[in-house]
Amino acid sequence: MAVRVGFLMLSVLALRCGADGGYFFSELQSGVPAASADQRAVLVYRDGRETLLLQTGYEGEPGDFAWVIPTPTQAGREDVVAGAEEVFAELARITAPRGYVWDSGGGGCMLAGCAGGEGGGGTREAVSLWEQFSVGGYEVSVLSAEDSAELTRWLGDNGYGVPAVAEPVLRRYTERDWFFVALKVREAAAAGTAPPGSGAPRLRMGPIRITFATEAPVFPMHISTVSTREQVGVHLYVIAPHRIESTNYTTGQVEESRPFNPRAESFEDYYESQLRGTVRALGPRSLAVEYAGALSAEQITAVAEPLGLDVSGSYYLTRLSTFIRPEHMTEDIRMVPAPTDARFRFETGASPTAVATAKTAFCGLWLLGVVLHVRAARRRATRAVLLLVTVLVALAV
Repeated sequence: MAVRVGFLMLSVLALRCGADGGYFFSELQSGVPAASADQRAVLVYRDGRETLLLQTGYEGEPGDFAWVIPTPTQAGREDVVAGAEEVFAELARITAPRGYVWDSGGGGCMLAGCAGGEGGGGTREAVSLWEQFSVGGYEVSVLSAEDSAELTRWLGDNGYGVPAVAEPVLRRYTERDWFFVALKVREAAAAGTAPPGSGAPRLRMGPIRITFATEAPVFPMHISTVSTREQVGVHLYVIAPHRIESTNYTTGQVEESRPFNPRAESFEDYYESQLRGTVRALGPRSLAVEYAGALSAEQITAVAEPLGLDVSGSYYLTRLSTFIRPEHMTEDIRMVPAPTDARFRFETGASPTAVATAKTAFCGLWLLGVVLHVRAARRRATRAVLLLVTVLVALAV
């Protein structure tokens, strides 16, 4: 009876020794955006209009915070609205990387870190104040300027706390006739801390959503040099008709440089190392594609209202991240459709070598069990060996 039971167990296990693998994987964990993200944004582009949902963290008092966001064309009062923070969580869930084990059975564009002055002064001749209004916890001014020095002075005089060192950066935008959405924060706009892992306790500024016309999607990265002192993490979710890539930042997919070992580290730490390694390999001014894929009707519905999407439309989502120093933020991120709409999601499991070795060993043990079964009728002692092999096979798989 022991021989029959042992062979039955081996026979059942042998069903998993096919040429195509037949392995069963159980999901270990899905990764959230890299813990060190200091800025995050959702960029929606369709039919010549872009919507930016921006969020950033800030270390300091709310009254010391100023946020200046350049836009290539003017954004009106109806184009600047309070954003919905839950959108980031939903997009993170959709695009999450996945780690498996083999189983046998923002916003950015912040000008901050400087004390705000008392409000006062009027619009100077070289600065045009188009609109002023309140949105959520922010006081908003829509501006344009012919002279960046005058713009810097106006912002300071009106309580936006922009330092003089910002002037050369602002000049890059005034020379191209860009507009500016300037926000002063009120206490109500700050809540809790910044995105997880971004350093010392910080304010998490309420997200803001801005819509404007533009010939091609763009993320205003260069403005962040004013408030950035060291390397920061940036996450972008780009929703457009097609997969996108950057024309002026090196773009590549997250590469797996080593196998994931769940016994040695968490999946979050493992994936963070793979993401950072990819960014380093791509270069100091680069973007790593973490996810690319068409949004399903259900996924579109989940984020349609806070992002202004047409629920009957079709959209493609590309998630990109980088870790970048201020000296490499020399240009805004310009984007175009990628050559193909190839889907991508970072997924990893057991090392192919380890899986192949385990499979070979298992098949060898199974064949040995068959041989022993044939000979067991003649040699009673072999039954004990067969049972031992059965136990070893069960443990191996």
